[in-house]
Amino acid sequence: MLLLATCGRGEPEPADLQALRLPTGALLSPDGAWLFVTNSNLDLGVKTSTLVVLNLRALDQAFAEEPAPADAELSAASPCRVSEAMSKETAEKAQEVVECEERYFIQRAHSVRFTSGAGNIALDRPIGDEGPWRLLVPSSLEERAVTWIDVVREAGGIEVDCGQDGEGSATRRTRCSASATTRRARACRPTRRGSSSTARAIASPTCRTCSARG
Repeated sequence: MLLLATCGRGEPEPADLQALRLPTGALLSPDGAWLFVTNSNLDLGVKTSTLVVLNLRALDQAFAEEPAPADAELSAASPCRVSEAMSKETAEKAQEVVECEERYFIQRAHSVRFTSGAGNIALDRPIGDEGPWRLLVPSSLEERAVTWIDVVREAGGIEVDCGQDGEGSATRRTRCSASATTRRARACRPTRRGSSSTARAIASPTCRTCSARG
């Protein structure tokens, strides 16, 4: 028993903020420039789930260029190469498969960590088309919860705001029961969408997690 305890895995590592790991959800941004992906951590191999954002324009640009050879080392300057194994499988159809390293298309500043068991992503626009995109992500593994993540469009990019600390961990600002979550969502919905005077009570870009106990 002592040997087994000594050789245990110990504390899980923090989730990588520039990787795809056990993804369970994806959402294309309304402008088609970004792909939001939830990494579930269903095996509890790391500390948390994550939300990461792929820059699709950068990915399209990389696909438009000639890929590196199959044995090439990938880098930020050359993030894609021919996938030798996959290309052999499709050689009969005269197709070439290209593989890219995801971390070169994911910025750490756009990633956040939150409770494990993340599912798919729903999109809300609480103050109309010109306001932030609000991502709603359910989690059901460690605790039943829904996390709000606001994405604010800026000149030349986006800002992902979840009240996170410098390491990308979401600060849990609100905890409520399942029934309270339903009442809060109903009470805060504007009477006329798109009206600046009837915006939701949660108007500032924040991330909130509501947890259901029991």
